[in-house]
Formats: sequence, structure tokens, C-alpha cells
Amino acid sequence: MVGWSRFTKASEKLIDIRTRWTSSERFLGPTIEALPQLLVIPVLLFIAGLLDTLFSSVLQISPPPKTILFASGISLLFISAVAVLLCYTLAQRSLNPSGPPFRTTVSRLLRRPSPDGLQNRDFPDTLSEKAPSIYHEVMQETHDDDTLNQAAAALYNIIQSLGVWPRYGGPNPGLLGQERLTFLHLLSPEASIRSNRTAVQVISRIQDSNRIRYSPTDMSELVPVLLQAAKRAPITDLWESSFIRAMAVVANAAVITKHYPPVMSFLSSEYIDNQHLPSDSDPSAEYAVRTKTISSVVEILFTKLSRSLADRPKSMTEDEVVDQVLSPPQGNRRETAVSPAATMNAGKIIAALLYLPLPQNVSVLTLIIRWLVRTTSPFGVIRATQAHVDAITGHDVWPTVLFFVASIAGRVCLTLDSFREHVALAELCISSLVKIADFHQFHPQLPSLVSTAVAALRQAGRERTTPEMTRDLVVVGKFLEDDTWRWSGKQRFAVLAELQSLKEDDRQQPRNFSIPEEIQTPLDEHIVHHI
Repeated sequence: MVGWSRFTKASEKLIDIRTRWTSSERFLGPTIEALPQLLVIPVLLFIAGLLDTLFSSVLQISPPPKTILFASGISLLFISAVAVLLCYTLAQRSLNPSGPPFRTTVSRLLRRPSPDGLQNRDFPDTLSEKAPSIYHEVMQETHDDDTLNQAAAALYNIIQSLGVWPRYGGPNPGLLGQERLTFLHLLSPEASIRSNRTAVQVISRIQDSNRIRYSPTDMSELVPVLLQAAKRAPITDLWESSFIRAMAVVANAAVITKHYPPVMSFLSSEYIDNQHLPSDSDPSAEYAVRTKTISSVVEILFTKLSRSLADRPKSMTEDEVVDQVLSPPQGNRRETAVSPAATMNAGKIIAALLYLPLPQNVSVLTLIIRWLVRTTSPFGVIRATQAHVDAITGHDVWPTVLFFVASIAGRVCLTLDSFREHVALAELCISSLVKIADFHQFHPQLPSLVSTAVAALRQAGRERTTPEMTRDLVVVGKFLEDDTWRWSGKQRFAVLAELQSLKEDDRQQPRNFSIPEEIQTPLDEHIVHHI
């Protein structure tokens, strides 16, 4: 009877059976398990007594009574069969440990519904409060694919059945611990692809219902597992993968995911922490997993763009191809324009790009920056990049890609007719040059940064240049004067010449701007000495 339940829904039936089975194990389980051991002794004694009676009494009669011998033989046969069944029962737990209990004819008769369609009116109509906890315990202990697939279908209803207060009453709102463990079990390599996809569907549905906002703990544990499940799934193109979409949902970017491709939504999500840069200063395993995860997603972005550009029609420009791949479909653009929450976050996308080990394809990186400038705003891209440059405080970080981003963003902005934020662009380039000098290592984008800074300062007007910029240029000049670095003298001369031309512009406009004596003299000495 333990295997019987009046509930018809799979999740409720599973929980009901599990509840009653757990409660019955205290008394019913030991009693039933002790019955075979207790019955073995009397059965053996009965057989011994029957044989003793036959040999000591019945067989001594001449002639032996056939009726008694026949009845004794029949009894001995049945009792021996009972003995064999008892021995099998003792070994049945080892032979079939996962078999269902108590599938008897009597239980089947009792399970038949009554004429009015109800099985038993005495049972409660609702499950106990411990039902969700019991469900998650069963799910995490189940390793059979078919059973797991069937039980996973009820996961959404189980999560939605829990009230809001237990979820948001703690310090970290989001999934409860048992719910998170169930998702990790469904997304594990030992689970089937069907279970993986069921978990992905539930992750998206519970976000759409506005009942759950995923916590940082959910992101750190579920996002890497979803990425690994995406790589195991039989999908050739991860760009439109439902697993990547679920990663963006877990990172609380569901609004953006409705308008932009899953990869771009994830790269603009809360999972991208723009307060930290790739560094060896954090040896934690969580940081290593985060770095690997973001790097893998950025590689998916670069792969998609590279393939699209290689197969682009001759009638389309590169920017049009990038817009077609990264921007929302034509039908969603109007909806995206009126939805501020669905706009991309330039700072987080730039932070994600910094996780590239090296810009293997600078042209693709340039197209991404250009698209970001068009999609958001030039000033937003400059300020986002400036924030990352300002965040560089330790010498254990060598942000190669960051200086590429700053240089590319500067060149892109200078080509725009409507660009007016030349002072902000000059600050970005000069601060990047100061960081390069602070690292005391030559960077291949240094000449480009100098050229962009000079062009931005000329466009802005020297009267808007601050003394801090001038002092920073002195620091850059000192760094450029050092001829121990392995870059060509011709290139160094060209960079210093640009700085000198900037100085000549200052002299032509003495009324608008004047350099303090303590700054002007060292700058002249360094530039003239090298030239």
C-alpha cells in the first residue's frame, strides 16, 4: 500500500509516496524485514517435525498408510516451496534493490477507483508543507534518466508553489539552497540532455513570472554549469543556444535577452563585474571559473562575427553585417527604443572584452567598438573605458586589451561628424598613456594613443586643457625619452614630434592657455634633447 497514492499529478504523487514511505520506515520497514528471519526457524522446525513423524511413526506401520504418506508429501512440498521463497526474500534486496515494494493482488484491488470517481475520501486534499523539500531530496538522489526526466517536468510547479516570503526573507534573495542543488543535478554531466533542457526552460519561466531575482550565489554556481551543458548539447552554433540565453537570465538580463542575441545579453548582464579586471592577484577558484566562463562567451562572439564577415554579401558593408548579427531584429527595434531597461550596458561589454587573453583579431574588436558607439553613445563608451583605466591600481595587471579598446574607441570617435566630447577623449588617451608609463612597458597602441590625444586636444581647443593633463604629458614625455625599450627610433621620433607640435600650438595661443614654468621647462628639455 505504500506505493499507492490518490494524487494523479506526477509531482504530488511522488511527494505523497515519499512522505508516507519515510514515515513508514520507522516501524513498518524493520517489521517487514524481520518477518523472513522470524519465519525461517519455524518452517525448518516444521519440516524436521514432519520428517521425524514419518520415520518414527508412519513408516513403522505395516503396511504404511498411503493416505497419510500422500498428505505428508503434499505438505512437505508446499512447506519446501515456502522455505525457498523465504530464502529468495532474504536475498531479494541485493538482487533487485530498486524494485517497487508491495505490488500484490490485494493492493491492486484496493487501488481501484470507487464508482463516483474518487479513490478514498479519507486522504488529505493537499500535500504537507515539507513537500518541496521532499521533492528536491528525491530529485538529487535520483540517477535514472527516465525517472529524472519525468520528475523534472514538475520542477516549475514546485518552485512556484513556494511563497515569496521564504525566498526574499533572507539576506540573499534568489533560489533556495535545495532548488539550486536540484538545478545543478539536472545540469550535471550524468543527467541526460533532456533533463538539461528541462532545467533551462524552468530557469527562463520562473524569471518571466517575476517571482525570482537570481542572487550572486546563483550566478557564480549556475552560469558555469550552464556553459558546460551548452558545450555538451548537440548544437553546432552556440550563438542562439537556449543554454546561453539561460545564462543571461540567471545573470538578471532577461529584459535585454528579449531584444538582443543571448551572447550580447549575457555580456551586458550583472555577471560581468566591471569593478575587477583579469588579474593574477585573486587566486580563488571562483575567480578562475569566472574568467574562463567570460572568455569562452567572448570567443563565441568573435567566432560568430568572423564567420559572418567571411560570408557577407558584396552588397553589405562590414558595419551592416555587425548590425545584423548584434542588433535586435528589425521588428523589435521600435520596442527596444522605447524600453530603457533593454539597452546595452557599454561598461559591462567593455569589461567582458577585457577577458580576452590577446586581441587575436583587432579588426573584429574594432567593429565591436564601432557597433557599441553606434548603439549606445560615444561619450558612454569613453566614460566606460575611462572607468576601467582608473581601476588599474596594481602592477600585477597588464591590461593589453584595455589599451586596445581605448585606442580603437578614440579613433572611432574622431571619425564621427557629430562627436563633441573631445576633452573626455583626451583625458582617456592621456590617462592610458600615464598608465603605460606607470607600468614602464612599451605598448603597441602607445603611438596611436598619442596621436588620438593630440587630435582630440586640437579639436577641443587648448584653452580647455587642464594643468593635470599637461603634467601627465610631462610624465609621458619622460617615459618616451627612455631609449632602452625595443621599439624603433623612427617611431619614437614621430611620437615625440607630435608632442612637440602640440607644444607649438600652445605657443601660438598664449592668451588662452599658459603652462606653468615648473612644467614647461622639463617638457622642453625632454623633447628637444631627444630630437
